[in-house]
Amino acid sequence: MASIFSFVEEFFVHEDLVREKMNLLCLVVEDLFTNMVKYNKGSPSEIRLRLQHDAGRLNVRLTDFGVASFDITVVAKPITDLPLEQRRVSGLGLHLTRQIVYDLRYDYRNGDAHVSFSMPLR
Repeated sequence: MASIFSFVEEFFVHEDLVREKMNLLCLVVEDLFTNMVKYNKGSPSEIRLRLQHDAGRLNVRLTDFGVASFDITVVAKPITDLPLEQRRVSGLGLHLTRQIVYDLRYDYRNGDAHVSFSMPLR
């Protein structure tokens, strides 16, 4: 994760973007990346992260190559109003991600999984 965070920080410095948004982006990317690693076991390829700054908006795309499909956009939302001891352990990171980003999308083509989203920078 350290190399991903360094990449994100370099991008934010180069584009002169607000550090608060960088921290949110790192939180989201960490969750999506760890989900890819967890659910797409066996892929020998690295996961690609693409960042694009466009008119006050950050467009992000993660691509995992040569994996089975795992569509994160159809994962059930966790029930958050139960007492802690009755809640499922998983799903909270994705729930938080959905609260932070816009346009969370999943696309699967030719064995490659693509997760993309945008974030406002203002």
